[in-house]
Amino acid sequence: MSAEYQARGRRLGSAPWVACLLLLGPASPAAAQTASGASLVERPARLVIAAAPLETALGRLQASSGVRIAYSAESLPEEARVSCDCAESTVGEALATLLNGTDLTYVTRASHILIVLAPRGRIGAANDSGGVVGSVHDAESGLPIAAASVSLAGTGQVATTGEDGAFLFADVPPGSYMIRAAAVGYRQAEATRADVRSDVRTTVTVILEAAPLALAEIVVAPGTFDVRGEEFPLLRQTLTRAEMDALPQLGEDAFRVLERLPGIATGDISAKMQVRGGHDDELMIALDGVELFEPYHMKDLDSVLGILDVQALGSMSLLAGGVTAEHGDRLSGLLDLRTRQPRVEGNHHSLGLSVSSLSARSQGTFDGGRGAWLASARRGFLDLLLELAQTDEDNEQLSPQYFDVLGKVDFLVGTRHRLGLHVLHAGDNLDLEEIDGPDDLDELHTDWRNTNAWLTWDWAAGEALDVTTTASLASLSRSRQGQVDARGASQHADFVLADDRGDFDFLTLRQDWLWAPADAVLLKFGGEVRDARARYDYRRETGQEIALEDGAFGFDLDTLVVALESESTEASAYFATRLQPANPLVVEVGGRYDHRSHSGDDDFAPRVHASLELGGGATLRGSWGVYHQSHGVEELSVVDGERAYFPSERATQWAAGLQLTRGSLDARLEAYRRTIEDPRPRYLNVIRQIIPFPEAGNDRVRFLPERGRADGIELMLSAKTGARSAISTSYILARAEDRLEGRWVPRTFDQRHTVNARWHHSPNERWDLAAGWQYHTGWPNTPMEFVVDTVSVEPNGLDLIVDERPGPVNSVRLPAYHRMDFRATRSFSVGDGTLRAFVDLFNLYGRENLRSFDYKIVLPEGRAIANPGETLLPFLPSFGLTWEF
Repeated sequence: MSAEYQARGRRLGSAPWVACLLLLGPASPAAAQTASGASLVERPARLVIAAAPLETALGRLQASSGVRIAYSAESLPEEARVSCDCAESTVGEALATLLNGTDLTYVTRASHILIVLAPRGRIGAANDSGGVVGSVHDAESGLPIAAASVSLAGTGQVATTGEDGAFLFADVPPGSYMIRAAAVGYRQAEATRADVRSDVRTTVTVILEAAPLALAEIVVAPGTFDVRGEEFPLLRQTLTRAEMDALPQLGEDAFRVLERLPGIATGDISAKMQVRGGHDDELMIALDGVELFEPYHMKDLDSVLGILDVQALGSMSLLAGGVTAEHGDRLSGLLDLRTRQPRVEGNHHSLGLSVSSLSARSQGTFDGGRGAWLASARRGFLDLLLELAQTDEDNEQLSPQYFDVLGKVDFLVGTRHRLGLHVLHAGDNLDLEEIDGPDDLDELHTDWRNTNAWLTWDWAAGEALDVTTTASLASLSRSRQGQVDARGASQHADFVLADDRGDFDFLTLRQDWLWAPADAVLLKFGGEVRDARARYDYRRETGQEIALEDGAFGFDLDTLVVALESESTEASAYFATRLQPANPLVVEVGGRYDHRSHSGDDDFAPRVHASLELGGGATLRGSWGVYHQSHGVEELSVVDGERAYFPSERATQWAAGLQLTRGSLDARLEAYRRTIEDPRPRYLNVIRQIIPFPEAGNDRVRFLPERGRADGIELMLSAKTGARSAISTSYILARAEDRLEGRWVPRTFDQRHTVNARWHHSPNERWDLAAGWQYHTGWPNTPMEFVVDTVSVEPNGLDLIVDERPGPVNSVRLPAYHRMDFRATRSFSVGDGTLRAFVDLFNLYGRENLRSFDYKIVLPEGRAIANPGETLLPFLPSFGLTWEF
């Protein structure tokens, strides 16, 4: 195997100066630091960039120069904004400019440049008393090894060697210590003993043997793709930690940060996302490689928040279609969330306070950097805010509460194994009491819990083989009780929900194998088995006023009871071969098989992906594949009387994209088409009001499409607009439709024309300003039709009865939607920490965007007139503080 490295996801962690997985071939890395490595830094940079995050700048430099650059994402300073007018500079000169003022430097290898911490504890000329001085060398050639990590056990001191392989530990109390050293491409050395005296500097020499060394996740900057890449970056859109902090966002919600990415449709109130015309449940959401089920807070209020604190995440990537064979059971795409990695050394903490929540986060390393941990907790303030806002005259008492906690621990066992433990727990309660008059009462009491835990074992099984095994447990529970009484306490209630309970458990074992038998060949294979169980216990009574034959009014009572248990054995397997038949071309061919016992599904899905570098910063990519989505055991709509599961839905989709990177300009043009076969029935309240019991609404409609389709063209541009400013914009022409009763009907979130624009400006090191504007054509809406009838009522004569029913589905459209948001962030140095204050202005100019129409009945004609109805969110200012120390 050659000495170039291979980017892998979820791999082993090791030395504290880098959290990455890197496999190097048998060639000596020390020998690699020769003329071939030096030639990389002498190549022309052709880079012009202003006020960009350092991670973005490194990616642009790689794309403009063709030089592969690798780094640990968490080693980069999050707040750093860099500029480089390096159109005529070399790569080395550009890196010197970008890394100036940081504690980072770079070292060259035969095929790449590695960003590492600058050497610490270099030998000084002065004091020769006390401490430990040493150097690290290659066992075969005897040459010094740069960028090696050296730790002094029991002291917490860590040093990084310079180009001459030297390191220094000063101020070491007398005693006996063990020294450990590790470097990329070498086996970790056995501990070397150093006996330290107070009057003499102790000298040691550490020898490392070349070997593939498994570290944790490496980031190879985007722009150059080869057969070693973890995923084809087709359709992948990634937000870094710095971008998540800068973007305007409502409620500091992780999912809402993504709403300005091309291809995503959302409503102001809900955090759920519709990707490229798909339903919200067609997007798989994964955290550190494990699928999350229903990861939302306040489901009774249309899922207003996600269960993940955005401050606990290190990156977010959206694959809107074109997903490779290892991912299945979703039609639209994958949202890949990654938690923060602990910083290079020491423990770090933060406290956050905003108008919506109180949060705390802590992270750090232990055992000389071999172990790392992260803990995060958040408690929402919605109930307290509403309590403060309510007055004695208010008839409605609404108390929503939510919380979530996240914890993870990673530990390196030897040099080839890493164990990781994750726990995520979230819950929310909602109590609603609404009294409109002496006889009217609405009540709702709900409780939701979502618990996830998983154990991951990463094993570098050989020079070219990696294995990841994951065992996970997910448990969901829900409980709802309530009533709506519109006719007085002495009569039947219009609606009574006596008990709605659901309990769902998922136990999953998954294994993924990654094997590179040759430089131009990569094989991926694996699978998972899952035991899924569901228990439903639902009962409701619904009453409706009717006219009797004798002219009097009566009450019709309908009762629905569903009590059932479901068990399912689910299994899947996948295989893919990635080949590089020519240097600029990479092709992957694969497929997957999925079995679901509860629905009787046995599905096979072939997939093909390709990437071709055209030169001049242009890359052409394409994909074709078949995708299936089963009817999950937790997705049975018992509130609508469902008692049986439907077969899986099937989609065939293709996508093609052209990306061009020239200096500070990124341009991307993508086209896609998806056809959906065997869609299952869905239920929708066409008026779109947020009500506590949507299943009781008279606008509840069952949709049973014959098939569906979604296609579109997306154009994205991003560029610098000043010395410390950048802007990005996108335009999407798309449609999403279902075939209903012989005609094509637009889906609820069909947006024919969509425009997104983002602006970011950093006047100096302490300020961040960002704004976002979005526009889309109005969503389809279903009109309501009214039939007015008269009945004879004694002794008052005639009375009118109005029968309301939905009209043609999605046959009218709401007015166009547009909105602007703004966020300003200011950083202050407070002691050894940083205090960040932000102000977020949602819907800055107060646009009244409609959620639905309202209809006024004109009597005695008995016709309805559409008026502006329920609106989406108004202008909402918010602010908060985060203290990191």
